[in-house]
Order: sequence, then C-alpha cells, then structure tokens
Amino acid sequence: MNNKEIIARKYANAFLNLYVDEISEENFNAIKKLEIFFENHKKAIYFLSLPNINDKEKEKLLSELFEKFGINTLLKPLIKLLFNHKRIFLIHQVLRDIRLLYKERKNIMRFTITSSHQLDNHDLETIKKFLVYKTGKKIISDYKIDKSIVAGIRLQSSTLLWEYSVYKQCETLRKQFKI
Repeated sequence: MNNKEIIARKYANAFLNLYVDEISEENFNAIKKLEIFFENHKKAIYFLSLPNINDKEKEKLLSELFEKFGINTLLKPLIKLLFNHKRIFLIHQVLRDIRLLYKERKNIMRFTITSSHQLDNHDLETIKKFLVYKTGKKIISDYKIDKSIVAGIRLQSSTLLWEYSVYKQCETLRKQFKI
C-alpha cells in the first residue's frame, strides 16, 4: 500500500467510526455509484484539486453532485475535512475504502445472481438463504438473466463462485475431452 492509499484508508476508517450506523443500504448503493462516477470522471477530481478555483465553489459543486446521488448530508463532514486538509484528490479512494470497510464491519457480501430464466421472489429468497448459510454473512444481491448459461444458475461475488448450469457442464466435458 502506498502513502496515498494509507491516508485514504485512515479517512475512511475515521468516517465509519462516526457514521457506520447511519449508512443505509440506499446510502451504500449511492456511495458505490458516486465511486464509479469518480472512477469514470478522473478529470473532475483533477479540477477539484486546482488551487486557483475557490474552495466554496468546489464545495458547492460537490454538494450538488452528492445531492444528485442522494447522500449530500451524509458526506458533507467528510468533504469539509478533505478540503480543510487539502486532500480532496483522495475522494475516490476514500469512497472506495468506505464501501469496502463498511461491508467488512457489517459482515456483508455482495453477490450477483444470474439465471438462465426468470426467477420468482421465493426462489431468490431461497438462494439468498443458501448464500447466508454457506458464507455466514449478510447477503446483498443483484439479479440478472443470461440465457447463455443455459438452464442453470450462477452465484458470484468478488471472491466466490457457485455455478450449476448446462453451460458449465459442457465446458467441463470440453476440457476433459480437449474439444
């Protein structure tokens, strides 16, 4: 870890020490979207770091951006602190660390549930119960349909994968017979 990452992690930890219980699932998702925004718009962070732009203007711009994402009041103290310490350039990394540390502290794991056909709510709840049982964690999930997995299901997190599908069985046979 470099110094920038260490400092960002410290800001994230400090933020969570104060606000971990105020972060709802909606806030968590908004923080992730904002993190993705900054990942895709790196020039925005560069412009926020320019010394010749008034800090009040920068704060106003960030407040409007956060309001758009629905987390203005939650992140306002963090932004003020980063501005006061002249470290607004760390915002993307701090948001990433907040998200990762929050999941760790709250024992949460995110899975993408992919099926070859539409699943009803009962089936999705059964799958989530399976994941809770296997991981011992609270599960947050996204659901999507992918016809290419052919008559099956895939449960995937950043570190785990369970798949039972015709596609996977065909791939296993291809590897066995080197087709």
